[in-house]
Amino acid sequence: MPPKPTGKPTDPKPMSPRTRPAAFWWLGGALASTYLLATASVPGFVPTTAGGVLDIALVVVLVALTVWLQSQTTAHISQAELWRAYGVAAMLPALLLVGIWQYSDRFNLETLIPGIAWRLWLMLYTLPHLLAALRVPQPPSN
Repeated sequence: MPPKPTGKPTDPKPMSPRTRPAAFWWLGGALASTYLLATASVPGFVPTTAGGVLDIALVVVLVALTVWLQSQTTAHISQAELWRAYGVAAMLPALLLVGIWQYSDRFNLETLIPGIAWRLWLMLYTLPHLLAALRVPQPPSN
């Protein structure tokens, strides 16, 4: 016979001490990948094998870090972090569209749009977990 529920929620598993550094690594990888995309989206860009391999490697690392961060932080995401993430999710795509419209003559949109699409999706998907991982602990109140 299974044990009866006590009505008390169980404490979530504590986050790994590596969670915060992993979030910073994720942000650095996302910036590097976005830089590679911006470079590749300039008209007249000649792709190199090394740049393509580096971008694919960054994708694999970002997805792996996303999965690991999600496993560590899902139980620790607060309502405030969800609201911040939803606010960013509401504004960031609109700001990107305005930026793309403003600077469309400087970029090859056939390269830029698909690259921005998956990066934006991964960023918005990961944002609540990043906010939970980067949360600064509040001092205890007296």
